[in-house]
Amino acid sequence: MKKITDLSTRQMIQQLRDQGISCSLIAEQLDLSLSVVKKWSTKTHRGEFGGPMGRPSVGALGSFDPEVVNRLYELRRDKSGWGPYFLRDELLRQGYEESELPARSSIARYLHAQGLTRAYQRHAGVDLPKLPPVEAPHDCWQMDAKGTHKAGSCGHIGLINLKDWVSRIHLIAYPAPVSGASGNCKTDDYQTALRACFVQYGLPKAIQADHESVFINNSQGSPFPTRIYLWLVALGIQLCFSRLHQPTDQAIVERSHQTIFQQALAGQTFDEWDQCMNELERRRKILNEQAPCASLGGIAPLQRYPQACIPRRPFDISRESEYLDLNRVYKVLATGTWRRKVSKQKTVSLADEVFYLKDASPLTMIDISFDPDRQQLCFRHDEGPEIGTKPLKGLTKEKLMGSPTQSLPKLQLSIPFNYTFQVKNYQLRLFEKNPVTT
Repeated sequence: MKKITDLSTRQMIQQLRDQGISCSLIAEQLDLSLSVVKKWSTKTHRGEFGGPMGRPSVGALGSFDPEVVNRLYELRRDKSGWGPYFLRDELLRQGYEESELPARSSIARYLHAQGLTRAYQRHAGVDLPKLPPVEAPHDCWQMDAKGTHKAGSCGHIGLINLKDWVSRIHLIAYPAPVSGASGNCKTDDYQTALRACFVQYGLPKAIQADHESVFINNSQGSPFPTRIYLWLVALGIQLCFSRLHQPTDQAIVERSHQTIFQQALAGQTFDEWDQCMNELERRRKILNEQAPCASLGGIAPLQRYPQACIPRRPFDISRESEYLDLNRVYKVLATGTWRRKVSKQKTVSLADEVFYLKDASPLTMIDISFDPDRQQLCFRHDEGPEIGTKPLKGLTKEKLMGSPTQSLPKLQLSIPFNYTFQVKNYQLRLFEKNPVTT
């Protein structure tokens, strides 16, 4: 590799030449080739010392036509999300020749030099669990929300569906009220739907969902687990995710969207939310008990799997806080690392909480981990020594539960359900044997 001369070396060559020292002696003294010394002897005599590291100080894309560079800058300014590939492709579409344009790597260097790039965030977070073996009813449920639907005077709803992987039981079709046609189901809506399922069927081993922001923060490279994620972990339920861009992973619940919608909501209007819920429950009852299921050889789900009515892990909503174990949450958080940027005020944000770090350097990136023994967040600069520890704010059972007192859909008669009742009377399915009451 050629040895690069810096500015001080070239100045030394000039000084030695002015003293009358020959180029060969200078080359020997400075450990340079004779050709290099002769080249810079000639240039420095004309006053040309070059850039600080021996290259022309013209900057990135300095050798290209200024018109091309200016057009590239304007494109990036107007299209902040475009990278080198799309910028170069757009210039070709606008009539520029291939030979006139810089390579994508050169464009990337130019964008970085102009401050038009974002800091790269390493992908991290907690270790996401893999789907466990699915062999029996309630080993895994699939959960998903259908797009919004105008259901008449009761307003827009987002239909949350849950379906058992093995038995194909329609666990619930919950019409969550949303704000307008572009509204989304909230965390409390999902928790309400899940609690209704837990009361009827007990707690499953795992629940599979897609990458909706309610389950995982999609806006960051190292997302902190959402409230519903940690709530399920505390209950001892694995929240697993389908593969990205693989909708067939959620085929069971995706198919139920069409079935439930066509049979209960299509062409129907409802004056009140209860009417919509009652109609969905009526159709769900028929689909579970009477309607033939193609996936089960033409047999209704509860006829094929009557044991699906038996809760393996009964759930009493009045004792929900007793089921929550924060040690499970600590164990999951201990597997994670989160990368955040320090503000000018030496603060960082994690899980919607702000932490002040007096020893942090403003506008730098830091790594955050969790120590389960101390139950503290540990802050480091680029995996270096700790610069501080802080308790994790807001990680309490009450916050994870959200609004457990929110009214559940009336899927059964008003009987004081508790743990003993559910264990001793699991065969008594009033919500399936009697009409839905409100």
